[in-house]
Amino acid sequence: MKNLKPLIVGVGAGLIAYCLIFSLFHPFAVSGPSMEPTFYDENLVITKEYDGVAPRRGDVVIAVMGGKRVIKRVVALPGDAVGVRDGLLYVNGEISEYNFELINEPGLLSEETTLHDDEYVLLGDNRNNSIDSRDNGPVSQKDILYKVKRKIF
Repeated sequence: MKNLKPLIVGVGAGLIAYCLIFSLFHPFAVSGPSMEPTFYDENLVITKEYDGVAPRRGDVVIAVMGGKRVIKRVVALPGDAVGVRDGLLYVNGEISEYNFELINEPGLLSEETTLHDDEYVLLGDNRNNSIDSRDNGPVSQKDILYKVKRKIF
């Protein structure tokens, strides 16, 4: 019975650590190439809830889009005018600093649109291999779940 005590304590401590990590940091496994070269398929990232703070342009977030959780970059905020011309992303009439490559398919962003209150445009960094707001439209703030803080694997 004495030999079981260290095992029980170790398993208990492991379970407590596991629960704390998953409740505080919300790990997320990247699936697919849509965020390359920032994140690759099967990378594991640590995220944090926004806790009442609105997402900012440039944040990498976990959001619900098309019925599933995805990792994307916030490129436009409520009130912004956003569109794609000649393969470049424009926000408020200026070329966005978040252009990583020429965009072959602008989708819903082929015409400039002004976002309503509580609407965000999310795009994958690998623009030509991503299903994002060009396909699904803007995302509301309630569908943006977490901000990516760090890659761990």
